[in-house]
This record gives sequence, C-alpha cells and structure tokens, in this order.
Amino acid sequence: MHPHQQQALRFVKEETQFHLGGLPTEQPHPATRGLAEITARNTAAGIAMLLRVDEDVVNAARRIFASAEYALLEDALLSALAAGRRIVFSGCGATGRLSILLEAAYRAFWRQAVAEHAGLESMPACRRASESVSSIMTGGDYALIRSVESFEDYMSFGRQQVIEAGLGPGDVLVAISEGGETSSVIGTAWQALKAGARVFFACNNPLPVLATLAERSRRVIEDDWIVKLDLSSGPMAVAGSTRMQATTAELLVIGAALESALCRFLAAVRPGAAAAPAASMPDPAAAFAGLLRELAAPAGIAAMARWAEMEEALYRKGGAITYFGGDFLLDMLTDTTE
Repeated sequence: MHPHQQQALRFVKEETQFHLGGLPTEQPHPATRGLAEITARNTAAGIAMLLRVDEDVVNAARRIFASAEYALLEDALLSALAAGRRIVFSGCGATGRLSILLEAAYRAFWRQAVAEHAGLESMPACRRASESVSSIMTGGDYALIRSVESFEDYMSFGRQQVIEAGLGPGDVLVAISEGGETSSVIGTAWQALKAGARVFFACNNPLPVLATLAERSRRVIEDDWIVKLDLSSGPMAVAGSTRMQATTAELLVIGAALESALCRFLAAVRPGAAAAPAASMPDPAAAFAGLLRELAAPAGIAAMARWAEMEEALYRKGGAITYFGGDFLLDMLTDTTE
C-alpha cells in the first residue's frame, strides 16, 4: 500500500476528532445549489446568489449584538483601554488574517485621530491606548502571504505564541475560530486564561453541535471562565469556505465591539475626540444590511461581474494581478492569500 493511502486510512480510523463534516459551516447551502453551472452561464446571476447568502449574517449579527456575551466583550475591551492593558486577537488562516486586519484598522484609526485632534498624542492614556491592540496568527507573519499547514493542529503552538506575547492579568484575548475547533487558536485561549487574561472565544458553529463533535471544543464551551460568542449563521455560500460569511460575521461583530469601546474610551478621556458616543452610534447590523442592499443593486452586481470576468480572462491567459492593500482593500489582500 502506498504511504499516502496508509496515512489516509489512519486518518479515517483514528483521527475522529478531525472528522468535522457534520458542522453547519461544512454543509452545502441550499441557496447556492448549482452555483458553478449558473455562474458559468451568467456571472452576474452567480454573484447575486452569493450576495443572498450574506443576508444570513444580518440575522446572526442582530442576535449576537443583543446578547449578554457581546456586552461583556465591549465592556472588557473598554476596561483594557482605560487601564492601559493589552487587547490581542488570535486566529488561524482566514481568522489569523482577520486578527491582523483588526490590528491594522485600529492603528490606522489612531493615525487619523492624532492628525485630526491636536494634543491627543500627548495624553498618557491615549499614548498607551494607541499601542494596546495586537494580533496573533498561527504560523506567524509568513502565514499572512502563504498558507502554513500543520501548525493549526497543535495547541502547543498557540500556547507558545501567547507566552511570547506576554499576556497577563487585565489583558484581553479574543480567540477567533470560524469552525470553533482549531487547535492552535484553542491553545491561545487556554494559555491566556492561565496567564490571568480575560478570554473570549468566537466561532461560527452552534455551540451545542460543536460540543458533540470535538472534545477540544467542548472543553472550551463548558469552561465558565471563557466567554463564548456564537456567531453561527448556517452553511457558507460555498461549502466549507468559512472565509466567506463566517469571516464577514466575525469582522462585523468583533470590529463593532472594538469600535464602540474605543468611542466610549475617547469620549471619557477627551470629549469631542470621538466621532459619536457609543449610545448614538449607528446600529451595525442595520448598517451592514444597507451595505448589502447597495451591493445587490443592479449597478453593483454588474460592476462586480465585469471585474470577475476581467480577472478570469487574465488568468486564463497566464497573467497575474497585483493587489495593493489600502484603506478599502486590506481585507481583500489578506483573504486572497488562500
């Protein structure tokens, strides 16, 4: 028997904790049945199908924004900023790049805030807060531009990255795992908890389902010291492609919590420096629903279809495209790695 066949048989027989086909994020979505064939005939029609699945995220976001767990996350982020403690986002693959994106957006905010508000940079509380947010990605910086295999299967790698980050009491770690079973991300949660940090665990599968399929996930779910954020919205538009709706939900929810905490912090230390107090901020779920309506308008779909067809034609000819991550393309840059 070929060694690869032996490895495959061993996986099927022994590695049952990695048999995750029963998770909703790994299931096909009924709204995109026949997507490949429809897109081959009509690019715009295929894009419209994908956008319809994004609407699932709106309902999931409304549920989580109204939850006690979300309120705890926002308050914990605010407390860390006010105390000059650290906020760290950890992830693997798409969620690792999402963690880096959250850090990059936060740093961009501070650059703009300092430029617009004289004296902000000289305030000790603001200087500390400007450096509060960082990120952990399984596999390190190299994994930002090229997928790194195997690292995600070991909690020890995640634990070591938290040790190297130096987290301690008063700090906050937000561990993000789309499936909810990534070993390295779970490792960051356990190590941060051991170090005395406040730990949140965000995932995109229903917690009761996840707990029955993976022992490592069940331990996290049943631990009362870890706050769980269930962002599940159902299957992905493309089965198993969690960099789609799952990552969208994570960016929307966790990004909104960070933004709201930051506005509350600024309103307290420098009235007028924040664009708006948290209480008057737009409903992020409603804002996202409005964005989806704009994208799904005929003009938006037509523009995306033209771009997709241009890219396809270029790749078919053996060409290449270079993306430059700027104010609006950073998330696209981090996602196209896969």
